[in-house]
Amino acid sequence: MIIKRIFFPSLTLILFLSHLSAALDEQLHFIGFSVNGRFLAFERNGINDVESPEQSSKTIVVDVEKNQWVSGSAMELIEEYEIKDNNTGFHVYSRLKTDFSSSNIKFSDGKGPLWNMYGPKIDFFELILDQGEGDCKSIDLKLRKSRGFSTLSVTSKKGNIDDLKTHGSPIEITLQKDSKVPTSRGCPFYYRVSDVYLFKKKYIAVFLQYFQSGYEGSNIRYMVVTGKIPD
Repeated sequence: MIIKRIFFPSLTLILFLSHLSAALDEQLHFIGFSVNGRFLAFERNGINDVESPEQSSKTIVVDVEKNQWVSGSAMELIEEYEIKDNNTGFHVYSRLKTDFSSSNIKFSDGKGPLWNMYGPKIDFFELILDQGEGDCKSIDLKLRKSRGFSTLSVTSKKGNIDDLKTHGSPIEITLQKDSKVPTSRGCPFYYRVSDVYLFKKKYIAVFLQYFQSGYEGSNIRYMVVTGKIPD
């Protein structure tokens, strides 16, 4: 089960929502992970440029542990690293494009819980997304992991996060912290988590939407932040 923190929209958010009416909307297609989970590929489809509005498509291969794009021919890299179509792991979170609730989200691994007298043991995660100051926003994305058990819904396959009791200190890692906004990203004024995938409880892929001011509204683009899940 997925939990999101819900907040009433501020005036800034209301103005932001009104700015999206004429957005150029890029589409995301997650191709999948490699057999060992260390690499992934995804495709971005959308408008290439406002002044030259032809459809464009770009396939990107990422080193998951290093959180880095891999240079070279995407098709050759997909074959070399044995990246499999639809090998997407466990899709633990997805946000509707009309959902502008909190950037911070919570989810569980939700698969194969170990049972004890308290109920199913599960891994419990929180993603914390902070956005920098200034007109062009940078990101600081952290992953926090806790171990816990559900005190209710013991027959549920995923447990009930509302009743999760954690134990021990959570482990927190930084998935990405920008020192500056990369030129390739342009000048984003807002980010939000779009989709999250876990691969065999070892690797995580967090797809982010980022928003740029466009000619007639806001351009919506996609990026991915990846990393190895701490033990």
